[in-house]
This record gives sequence, C-alpha cells and structure tokens, in this order.
Amino acid sequence: MRQSLNLKLRVVLTMGVMILLVITAHTIGLITFVNSRSSLGELSRSLFGQISATTQEKVRGHFQPAVNVVREYQTLAERRRLPLDKLDELGLIFAERLRAESSLSEITYGDSLGNFVGSSRAKDGQVELRQSVPNSHGRSQNRRQLIAKNGQRSPLTTNKKSYDPRERPWYLLAAKSKDIVWTTPYTWSNGDMGITCAVALRKDSKVLGVLTADFRLNSLSKFLKTIKIGQTGQVFLMNRKGTVVAQSSESKKSLDPVKQLLSENKEWQEMPSLKPVFHDLEFGGQNYATEIQFFELEGGLDWATVIVVPEREFLGNVYKTARTTFLIAAIALLIAMIAAYLFAALLSNPMQQIANDLTRIGQFDLETPSLPSSVINEVEVMTSSVERMKASLRSFSHYVPRELVRQLVKAGKEAELGGELRVLTLHFSDIEGFTSISEGLRPQDLVTDLAQYLDTMVGVLTHHEGTIDKFMGDGILAFFNAPVPTSDHAIKSCHAALEAQRALALKREEWKSNNQPEFRARIGLHTGEVLVGNIGTTERFSYTVIGDAVNLAARLEALNKAYGTFIMASEETRRQSGDTFEWRRLDRVSVIGRAEGLDVYELLAQKGMLSEDQAQSRDRYESALSLFHDRQFSEAVAVLASLAEKAPEDKAIQLLQSRAKQCLDSPPGDDWTGVFKQLVK
Repeated sequence: MRQSLNLKLRVVLTMGVMILLVITAHTIGLITFVNSRSSLGELSRSLFGQISATTQEKVRGHFQPAVNVVREYQTLAERRRLPLDKLDELGLIFAERLRAESSLSEITYGDSLGNFVGSSRAKDGQVELRQSVPNSHGRSQNRRQLIAKNGQRSPLTTNKKSYDPRERPWYLLAAKSKDIVWTTPYTWSNGDMGITCAVALRKDSKVLGVLTADFRLNSLSKFLKTIKIGQTGQVFLMNRKGTVVAQSSESKKSLDPVKQLLSENKEWQEMPSLKPVFHDLEFGGQNYATEIQFFELEGGLDWATVIVVPEREFLGNVYKTARTTFLIAAIALLIAMIAAYLFAALLSNPMQQIANDLTRIGQFDLETPSLPSSVINEVEVMTSSVERMKASLRSFSHYVPRELVRQLVKAGKEAELGGELRVLTLHFSDIEGFTSISEGLRPQDLVTDLAQYLDTMVGVLTHHEGTIDKFMGDGILAFFNAPVPTSDHAIKSCHAALEAQRALALKREEWKSNNQPEFRARIGLHTGEVLVGNIGTTERFSYTVIGDAVNLAARLEALNKAYGTFIMASEETRRQSGDTFEWRRLDRVSVIGRAEGLDVYELLAQKGMLSEDQAQSRDRYESALSLFHDRQFSEAVAVLASLAEKAPEDKAIQLLQSRAKQCLDSPPGDDWTGVFKQLVK
C-alpha cells in the first residue's frame, strides 16, 4: 500500500531549501574538489582533442596528394596514356607534377624488368631525375640529372651501386596488394627516413610495375614542433607497431614517458580509430596527462597521435576554476533562499521522473521500474495514474504484436481496417507428435508444459524481429518484415529457426530431468507475397496475414514428417538468404493445393558449421537426387545405399531410396517429372 502521509508541494520545497542551507557549508569543500578534478579532465581532453584533430588534419592534407597522384597515374597507365616504356619522358612528367605538389618528396616508377625512373625534390626549386636500367649482366646503368625550373638539365655524379626496384620494400608490398598501400617508415637508398604510397600496375593479374609517391618524415616533425602545449607538452605520431614516426621534440629522452605509457596500456594496438583513450601516467616523479587516438588514411595507413603533458601545466587553471566554483556556489545559495518561496509551487525531481516515464510510454517502453511513492499529494495522484496506464498497455500488448502497438502509440492514432501486399518470410511450426503427448497429460499440466515450449519459441522469434500472428494449439504462425520492414527478413527467419532448435534442445534436458514431455518442433519457412494488415470487422480485427504463401509454409511444416526433418524451407527462402547458411536440397515436391512441383530444402546450420562428414553426406545426397531426376535410377540407388549404411536414421535417404528402387523396378513413362506428391497434411 502507498503511504497515507501526503504533504503540500509548497511545504515540502520550503523545508527542503531550509535543510539545504544547513548542509551547504559542509558540502562546498567537496564540490570544489570534485569540480577542480573535473575541470582538469575537461581542460586536458578539450585541448588534446583540438591538438589531435589539427594533427590528423595536417597529416591527411599532407599525405592525400600522394594518393591522388598514384590513383591518377594508375588510371592513365590503364588507359595507355602514360609512357611507361619511355623512362626519360616519364621522368619529366613526374618532375612537373612534383613541382605542383609541394608536399611530395619523390615520384617514381619501377617495372618488373628492373627498370626504374624517379623525380625527387632538390634545392632551389630544382628536381633531380634518376634512371636505372639493368644491363645484360644484371648490373644497373645509373643516370642522374638536375632539372632547373626552365627545363635546363645538368648531369650529376651517379652512384655505381646496382639498384633493383624489385627488391625495395615498396615494390614488394605493392605487388602483394590489389590496391593502394603505404609502407612502414624505412630508410631510403639516400639515407633519409621516409614513407611511400605505392600501387601496382597489372595486366591479367601479372604485375607490370609499381608507381610510388614518397615523403620525407622530417616534414611531419617540423610541423609537430609548431604545436605548443604549455611549456613542456609533447606530441608524437606513432604506427600500430609502436614505432614513433614523428615527434615535436628532438630529445630522445622525451620518448621515455611514451614507452611507459604503451607498456601500461597493453590493449593500445587493438584500439579503434577516432576513439581517444586518456590515461594518467606517473613517470620520473611527475604525473602526466596523456591521450592516444588512432586515425586511418586511404590505403591502410593507420597511425595514432600521442600527447603527453605534465599535469602541473594545468594546475593554474584548476585553482582558478576552484575559486570560480566557490563564488558561483555562494551566489547560487543566496538566490535559492530568495527564490525558494516564490517558486515553491514548481515541480521537483518526482515530477521530472513522471515526465521521463511518460516519454518512455510514448515510445511504448513499458519495462521501466515503478515510479517511487511521494509524500506530495499531487505527485502521488499522477504517479498512480501513470502506473495504471502502464499496466493497461502491458496487458494490451499480450493480445497483439508489441511492435504494432508501439507504432500505434507513437503515431497517436486509432487502429483501422486495412492491409497491404508485401513480401514476407512466413514461419509455421508445431510440436512433433503433440496429439499423442497431450493424451497422456492432465489439462492443467498440458497448459503449463505448453506454455514453457511457447515461451521458448516466442522468445527466439521476437529476438530476431519476428512478429507472432497467432497460436493454434501447439502451432505458431509468425512472420518477418512486418509491421517494421527489414531487408534481410529471410536471413532473420533462418537464424530464428536454428536458434529455436538449439534452445529447445537445451530445454529438453531440463524437461527430461523434471519428467516433462520433451517437445520437438517442426518448422516450415517460405518467402512470398501476402496480404498483411488489420483484417476482420469494423468492431473487431487482428493484425494478421492472408495468402497462398501462408498455406505453403504450413504445408512445408507438415512435410517435415515425411522426410524426418525439423526445418524445411522453400527455394525462395533459400535464395533470399544468400550464402549465409548450409542447406540440403531435399526433393522436388507437389504440396497439397498446388499442382506444380517446387524444390524444398532442409536448413542444416550456419555457413561453415558443418563437419566434413556432414558436408560430404549432404553433397552425396544431392548428387543422388540429381541422378534420380535424370532417370539414372541404378546409380542413384547405389549412392543412397551407401548413405543409408552410414545414416540409417535419415528418413530422407530412405524415402528417396525407396522411390528410386520403385522406378528402377517399374520404369516410369515419358511424362514422369520426379515430383513427390504430398498426399496428407
């Protein structure tokens, strides 16, 4: 029972303010401390977020031209508009592009024969052109030229060391990939540290050569040095392997806190992109605030910004925030004393709880906890009304699909007669041997046991977004793709069928230990167009489905008995579920009410979940079925006899074997189609 003591809201609020004034003095210290720590966290996170975003934007802007260049040249090469066989002309094209792309350090091309040409940035706006061509002895003939802005060329001293592009990291990596790739930082042949964006050119899957656009990493370090975080804060760029690519400090000791940070965060290699992880670090007697945030670039470049800042850099702001908080708290208390009487009639937290609860009810979320009792008379009346309304709606949802009720409540309109044609996946199931089971049970036990079975089935169906149409004794009619449309309704229905069988298998162990009937479900699945909607009279109707597809799902459920299967589906359901599941083509069947034959399938498991023996047995059965339909009866009988020895309990094998023997003994006429006719429901 709800308490009978009810006080006026104005009285309660006035008393509350008085009590608040008494305890305020004791809580200000705690509030100041909490706000100070909060301010530190907010300041560091806000600053770190800005730095990470700026750094990532700079890196993307710095590296994107490389992606654009190799994409463009790849396209030109595929269209035969790039002179790959004329190294000198190709090098000049690279040189002109290098002058236009200020961030790039080098553009190169190496082919599968060992030829190489590249243009790299030199001083004073000049470009160095390098060529390497292998001779008959496998040695490289190298050539270097300096090209001025006006096109004038000057020869340079060549390196006599043999250079084979096919042995370089960028060539080997691109040759293994079908798209753009980025190398890890590595040492170039001239001693510089750099990174390369590369893509392989192919013809008939054969690598013709590799195009690259390269960067020197010192440009990134120069940019990071421009970022100032307090007096001693540092910014680093790091890859997934933990290698520091660039840093804002030249001191090697600045890496020591980063090394400890990585050792204390073992999961950093698995961090998702664009999700910052903050960590408080103690190193060398100092406390540091740190952040790691990964980001990705096209071509698989996966780097992280790492920010390390001594905590003392923020303490000045923390003290200032604490003083501000104390002043605001004092002013707020004074205002509260004056405004308490004027606004005592306003609603407080209980009213907010009621408002939140009503919002959830508007979304048909009825599983919220009961609202707490209130000593305020007006609040108590509203609370009781809200609880009665939730109870009524919960009762209503037991009679109709919950999702349909949620839509009606959300729309705020009354249900009306009407329907629409829509392609649904129908689920029809009932209990194997239910009639004989029910004859041996008392009515009250039967109701209890059946409820456990139905709870299990309904729980699985609704979990996979199935809508329960109706219960027909032990039978269930459900459908997917209504009232809420879903594009993968066939897949959801198959997942639900497999999970229902697994759930029932677990329940049977419990039922066996309790001496209860061990229910087994036969399930029929079919995907087809039906009429779905509110069907009935103007006074009473139900949300249901009508159509031939419903009847076919029921026939498939009944057909399980003849084949000894527990999940049978039509060709349309199997087709729409794609390659998500493992199937066995059972037969070509003419069900009751249909003259033409249709292929039916047994749903076995999710894709890849069959053992090797199960897969082989399935494949051999399907080959025997094909032999049967091709009138090769003796060959079909031989295959089925071998299968029957290994799986004597498989009724599908027995049935097909019997039909094949019959046809072998009495060959059918020319009008024979091999269709199995369902004679009983």
